[in-house]
Amino acid sequence: KQWYQRRVAITAGEALTAKGYGNCSLINIMMELKKCSNHAYLVAAGAAAAPRNRYGGYEGNSLIQGSGKLILLKKMLAKLKETGHRVLIFSQMRIMLDILEEFLDFLGYKFERIDGAITGADRQE
Repeated sequence: KQWYQRRVAITAGEALTAKGYGNCSLINIMMELKKCSNHAYLVAAGAAAAPRNRYGGYEGNSLIQGSGKLILLKKMLAKLKETGHRVLIFSQMRIMLDILEEFLDFLGYKFERIDGAITGADRQE
């Protein structure tokens, strides 16, 4: 495992240095990989090229097609709703919660977002 981590760091570092990005840490590279594995719009180039709706948000179908996880989640939510289940979704990234919020709005699901911006009083309501 350590050999692979070093190899990824060396290869990525060489590639970034060759493209003029200078020193770039493995932590930054890993964060970018986490972002692109969650959704294409979390990476700057993907967000810039994303189609928008008239309100400035992401276009719904493109939003779903931009992530295999959202395609699967759409199917799972439909089946869970049919059987009366409730769903709790966790994410370590607030920007992914923003995308999930637009996704759920587009599909017409009711949801409550609980993150660091929500006060304790609002959670109780």
